[in-house]
Amino acid sequence: MVRFNPALGEDHFISNFISGMEEELRPVVTMWKPLTLANAFQLAQLEEASNEARQKKWRTGASFTLPPSQ
Repeated sequence: MVRFNPALGEDHFISNFISGMEEELRPVVTMWKPLTLANAFQLAQLEEASNEARQKKWRTGASFTLPPSQ
């Protein structure tokens, strides 16, 4: 993208990329203040993988049971 419009800096593309992310990814990627578009992309991928693992754990996790009351 930068090759096609060198007047726009890396910050512009990072900002556009982050603003187009899913709501739950945006704050995490922003928190790390990526300096390159490639870094922002990697952070988004890591957060997506983390979210998927968390969801999988909740779907397949053991059900919670209370001990019998006395």
